Amino acid sequence: MLTNEQKVFLCVGLALVIFYIAAFTIGAENKAKWFHKRQKSTIFTRRGFLGEHINFGYPVTIEGYVTTLCICTAIAVVCFIVSVWL
Repeated sequence: MLTNEQKVFLCVGLALVIFYIAAFTIGAENKAKWFHKRQKSTIFTRRGFLGEHINFGYPVTIEGYVTTLCICTAIAVVCFIVSVWL
């Protein structure tokens, strides 16, 4: 049985894994077509390699909205499973 803190940590970790798998599966070309990233970058909004790889931006096409919905649904299902069954 996991404590609540462990469940939250597990959910955040699994959410990052889901983002990474989605970014890898979609590819950079489709991400550029389906999502729009913020162009202005300051010292506070800069990201490292992993942050740039999983940064989708906001959706601008139907495919982007469907992808966003699928990612959010996958994260919700995984967090529900973690919170109820573990």
